[in-house]
Formats: sequence, C-alpha cells, structure tokens
Amino acid sequence: MTAEVLDDQQRWQGSHLSFVDRSIPDRFAERAGAQPDAVAVAAGTESLSYAELDAASADLAARLRAAGVRRGARVAFAVRRDPWLVVAMLGILRAGAAFVPLERGMPAARVRAILADAEPCAIVTDDEDTDVFGSIPRLPARSAGGSDSGPVEELAGDDVAYVLYTSGSTGTPKGVVVSHRSVVAFVAAVEQLFQLTAADRIVAFAASVFDVSIFDVFGALLTGARIQVATDADRLNVRRLQRLLEDEAITVADLPPAVLGMLDPVRLPDLRVVFVGGEAYPGSLVNAWNRGRRFVNGYGPTECTVTMVTHDCDGVWDTSPPIGLPIANHVAYVLDENLEPVPDGAPGELVIGGTGLAYGYLNRPGHTARVFVPDPFGADPGARLYRTGDRVHRLPNGRLVFLDRIDRQVKLHGVRVEPGEVEAALMRDHEIAQAYVTVWIDTDGRKRLAAYVASRDGAAVDPRQLRSRLSERLTSSMIPAVITVLPTLPLTSSGKIDHRALPAPVFGATP
Repeated sequence: MTAEVLDDQQRWQGSHLSFVDRSIPDRFAERAGAQPDAVAVAAGTESLSYAELDAASADLAARLRAAGVRRGARVAFAVRRDPWLVVAMLGILRAGAAFVPLERGMPAARVRAILADAEPCAIVTDDEDTDVFGSIPRLPARSAGGSDSGPVEELAGDDVAYVLYTSGSTGTPKGVVVSHRSVVAFVAAVEQLFQLTAADRIVAFAASVFDVSIFDVFGALLTGARIQVATDADRLNVRRLQRLLEDEAITVADLPPAVLGMLDPVRLPDLRVVFVGGEAYPGSLVNAWNRGRRFVNGYGPTECTVTMVTHDCDGVWDTSPPIGLPIANHVAYVLDENLEPVPDGAPGELVIGGTGLAYGYLNRPGHTARVFVPDPFGADPGARLYRTGDRVHRLPNGRLVFLDRIDRQVKLHGVRVEPGEVEAALMRDHEIAQAYVTVWIDTDGRKRLAAYVASRDGAAVDPRQLRSRLSERLTSSMIPAVITVLPTLPLTSSGKIDHRALPAPVFGATP
C-alpha cells in the first residue's frame, strides 16, 4: 500500500456531522413536547398525534415492565400495519428493551428459528390464535384501558435498539444487533441529506423485518414528520398505493425499484425525494422519476443501519447509477483480499464503517469477528470496519460503482437472499441428496431464483410439493421460481457442483 493510494480514498469519506448522542425515546420525547398536536402516524382512517403516540407507547412500556421486561432484554413484535405498529416499536424501546421484528404470515419454521436465537422475554402481537410463539408471554400493542405509565426507562446511545434477522448461508437466519446511537446518527445524517422537516409526510412501505422500515419510522419521528403507513392492501395493490401517495400528499418515499416502475410519477407533484436502493436498476427508471424531484440511490446492508452510501441522480442516465459516496460520519474503502487499498478504478471489496455500524451478529462471535474487523486507517481507537462482500470500483469523481458479489449472496427485489439457506431448506427433505440454488435471468429480463435437486436413491421428487414444503420454512422471496430435478448434479474435478454444466431452467414449469 502506498500513502498516495490511501490518501486518494481518504478524500472521498463522509463529512463530520455533530449529533445529539441520546436514545431514540429521548429524541422522540423532544419532538413530542415541541409538537404534541401534530399527526405522528396514520393508516387508513386511524391516526395518532405525537401526544397520543407518546401516551400509547408509554402505556405499552409500563405493561411490558410489569410483565418483567428489563433494560437490555429483547421483545419481539408481530402486529398489523396500522398506527399501533409504531406504538409497538416505540413502546418496546421505552421499556428499555430491543425490538425483534417478526412479520404476520411469516413461515412458522422461520419464526421459531428467530425466537430460539433471540430468546425474547415477551411478544407484542395482535394475533391471539397462533401457537407458533409457544409459551412466550404476549401483550397487545393497544391497551384496553389506561395504566400508570410511570417513568420511562433511562437509556444511553450504546444500548441495543433492535435485532433484525437476515438470510444466513448456513440455513439459519442471523440477527444483526444495532444500537440507539447508530439509529440516531443515521437519522441526523439523512435529516441533513434530505432536508427533512416537520412538514414532510413519509410513507412507511417496507415490512418491519427489513431495515428500510427504520428510516420510514424513525426518519419521521425524530424529525417531526408524519408517517403514513401503507397497509397490507396498499402494498399488494399498485393502484391503491398510487392513490395513497396522491391522496396523502407524500413528500418522501423509499420504495423498491420494481414498485416504482409500476407507479406514475407525473401524478405525484408533492413527492420531492425518492430514496431507492436494494438492487441495481436501469437508468430509464431514474429518468422517469428524477424530473422535478430528487432521486437518491442508496446502498447499505443491514449491518450498517439502513444506508451508508448515497448518490443524487440528476440529469439523464443511460446505465444504472453509481451507489455514490459515504453519508456524514461514515467511511467507505475499496480494498484487496489483504485489506489493502486499491488504486482508483481497480475493483475491490467495499469495506465500510462509521457511526451506523452494527455491533455484530447475535450469538455468533466467530462470524462477527470475520466480517467486522479493526479499522487500520482511522484515528479512533476501537473503530471497526464491515466487510460487505460486495465488489466495487471507484470512478475518478470518487463515486463508487457496484460490480457484483464476492460470495454467492444475491439481491432479489431488494431482499438479501443467501442461496445456501435455500439449499439447506431443500436438503431437509429426506429424499433430496443434492441441492444447488442460483439466479437466472428469464426471457423478460427479470432475475429469478432457480433450484436444482437430485433425489436420494432414485426417489421420486415432485417439484410442486417441494415448493409447498419450502413455503413452510422460508419467506416468499426465498422460494425458487422453478425447481429442476436431475438424476445427479454435475461435479467439477474437485468434487464441487459444476454450475456451468447445469441446464437452463424452464420458467413456468413449476407453478
């Protein structure tokens, strides 16, 4: 490594931004005190003002503490997409606990795996009929009557705010542990970046199990803006979503590229910021949306609190835009396999750090140590960097361009998928001897997940039944679009599956 190469990378790091290093409930209390009558969250015909959200979340916090929840504990939640979803998130934090998001309708096997790993001491839910939660105490987000809220648990910036589970290559979801400080610092950075104010209306489209929901909820609450929750009906029907964005005069939205492509930007004159990320998309999408508003490309794995790198996409684009530069209080390096900086233009692994960096993975110290490494370039003692596994290169203007993955991890519709987790789920069927999962591009140009399996001892395998069983173990985004059954999977001379020798899948063959 030469000093010149490192200096070239250092000059493109995020700016320093001062922020109030306090907990999320502390920052919310400041907003609630300043604007008690302003609408904090709305969905359908129901809404809660900042004062009402303050009271409802304090009530839930009191009931959680009465149930034995203490500072540093973990509490899961699975509630409907209405204002009480936000009450659940904020109430758990005010009780001193970290929240663990679950999703209504999530496969029971995945719920059990998350609960076994997170070991929550309670669950906030409006679903009383399911037995998937076992004997864990349940509380509704909405109280039948008032309760003595008592004092809010005193928290610090380094307390854990949430544990969010992502796809794991070994077949088991892994929980990413994120602090209050990381969330507060992230909101401070995007407040400056997007010029967020109390006049903004932010649509909450992302499911709670994805970290974009952290921006949707706390990006609004900590800046005084209004959250407009997209209900399940809104999220599943593009016409309803278009009408919601129009009728509620949404000003800021973080939406997946596939969803944006089905909406009409001309009918959304109030929408001033479109925040898009999760996967690469064509320049034509930018061109359709960036006239008269800001179109911001965002990059960031769950391990970095929503996003760490952004790019304002103005002008006309012929190709997918770069992911950009680090936001305030964050750094991004392009390194070789020895974690040495590479010259501008050369490909390397994107390694990132800053105030948004997660603590690591719950109950996985070995994996945490492998990807969260000491920062050899920073001045702060104890600073760490996260090895993203993404391969990028840097343009002459400093902007970072995503190339591909170093490992097999893929993004489908903005959702991170580990093929190894899908393979492990397939191998749980006793008749499956081999399994391989990869991504193919179909005739319409869409990325689709494809699986190849070989049976044990010639046993018959019905792809339809196999997909049905997978739906009991995996989320819908992880179910292969097609499963191809082969007598045996081809192997290389080293005994590994030879993916280049696999036949092209026939999409539509597996309903």
